[in-house]
Amino acid sequence: ELGPLGPFADAALPAAASMEKDGHLSDWEGRAQWIRPIRPPAGLSRPDWEIFATLALAMGGDLGFETLDGLRQEMAGLLDPREPAERSTAWVDTDRPQWLDDLTLFTYPLLVDEGRLSERASELKAALEEEPFLEVHPDDAAKRKVVDGELARVRTDAGEAVLPVRVTEHVAQGAVFVPFNQPGLAANTLLSGRFTAAATVEPADAGGGA
Repeated sequence: ELGPLGPFADAALPAAASMEKDGHLSDWEGRAQWIRPIRPPAGLSRPDWEIFATLALAMGGDLGFETLDGLRQEMAGLLDPREPAERSTAWVDTDRPQWLDDLTLFTYPLLVDEGRLSERASELKAALEEEPFLEVHPDDAAKRKVVDGELARVRTDAGEAVLPVRVTEHVAQGAVFVPFNQPGLAANTLLSGRFTAAATVEPADAGGGA
């Protein structure tokens, strides 16, 4: 069954369901893990990568691979760990030494981005309509003299932003949180493509570093 965007499509391509295709997935923690099919694709459906590769050839392009193994070889040079494991594995790295006084800025999309669920979940949808914010543990807030409800400046190697502060014990000590998909702030400007980064936090009107 086509979704609400179906009427706008010029063509519908039958993609295989998740249990019908081989591949791997990476979760928000950077863990890469194999996924295995439990049955062949139904009818004319095909795996996503095969559809994209065929479309590219039909349009006069070439994605550079013809098999899933070829795609994995290309991926191996771009991602860590280099090979997805049969069991879940984690890979942690940093681009530079992290000073003890730094906080770790992390982010992820809020629970509801869009789609049918948000149409029926008014409270969750309302969360996406809030102004962007920064969450910090009470101990870290006190150490850096940032106050709940006031503005703070968060800096990383990639950029900076001035955000209202929420002091909460829901955030671990040593970490600060900024929603990735909050309207009014592109969190990737602070993270440069990553989901964590070393950060400093100070009152917005302060002149020095924290």
